[in-house]
Amino acid sequence: MYQVKTHSEPEYPAEHFINTKPIAMLEVIEQSPLATLLFFDNNNELDISHIPFHFTDNTIVRINENQSESKSDSNRLIGHQLMAHVSNQHPLAQHLKAVANSDYKDNAEGKKNITLIFHGEDDYISPNDVSAEHSSMQKVPTWNYAKVHVSGQVTEVTNLDEKYQHMLISSDHFEQVKVQQKLTSPNTQVAWSLASAPSHAIEHMLKSITVFTFTISRIEGRFKLSQNKPTALRAQIAEQITKRNKPTLAKQITGI
Repeated sequence: MYQVKTHSEPEYPAEHFINTKPIAMLEVIEQSPLATLLFFDNNNELDISHIPFHFTDNTIVRINENQSESKSDSNRLIGHQLMAHVSNQHPLAQHLKAVANSDYKDNAEGKKNITLIFHGEDDYISPNDVSAEHSSMQKVPTWNYAKVHVSGQVTEVTNLDEKYQHMLISSDHFEQVKVQQKLTSPNTQVAWSLASAPSHAIEHMLKSITVFTFTISRIEGRFKLSQNKPTALRAQIAEQITKRNKPTLAKQITGI
């Protein structure tokens, strides 16, 4: 006896909610740099924290300049690096220190894999967000969102001069973003620089933190943006979301 499979099981997530376009994923990372960091600590317990990350170079520009590459879309981001830092008391810092002081630091076991989730804008979608004309296509509520899942390996930066350079680059990156967006004080539309901090404050900071780079080995966009709905209905949803002051999500919905 054998059983004939009469229909295929639906996949999760549905294929049309998977986004492999590098620029779309990079924009989520750049616009929402505070990532959820997940990894299994030294006790094999899942640790969850929230850490800002950014690329070590102008990756968006480089990807734009090489759109004719033969690699599949998401694979074009494999090998690119993000940078971040955590307190020395953070479980990831404790793990990296344990690896550095152990006999297995050159073994594959010592290469720590972590996962990051970058959270773009999201919103509840009500059937009332669409006109009566399109109500048959949005009969029940749903939730739209743009998320990016990234997996890879971390490498600690231990040299003090390199740690300082990483922190200088990191602070300059986020300061420039705020100045460009005019989100700093009206009286200080100039980026603050780490170089202006007192030397004793910089020394204390560098001793208190663990700086590391993160090399991407896998990346996937989870973009649920009503892709399975008609263009006219998506436009109505985007219009309502814009009124709720979420222009990025609205643009993503109409831009797919």
